[in-house]
Amino acid sequence: MESSSCLTTGWTAVTASPVTDDQTVSVTLPLAGPQQFFRLKSPDKDPITDKDPNEKDPSADKTHEGKADT
Repeated sequence: MESSSCLTTGWTAVTASPVTDDQTVSVTLPLAGPQQFFRLKSPDKDPITDKDPNEKDPSADKTHEGKADT
């Protein structure tokens, strides 16, 4: 998650740790301070597989080489 006081520039990562409760993920932040906008950002890696979702799967390129049954 990122926050900024302006919608067009200045986005920075929110350092608060998310809390998971069953299927809900939430972050609690203090009310004090200037008005902020928030946006969600896709992680660089899938939190479950720890793989880059944009990285091509090398096993998908493998072809089966061999003789056909006759």
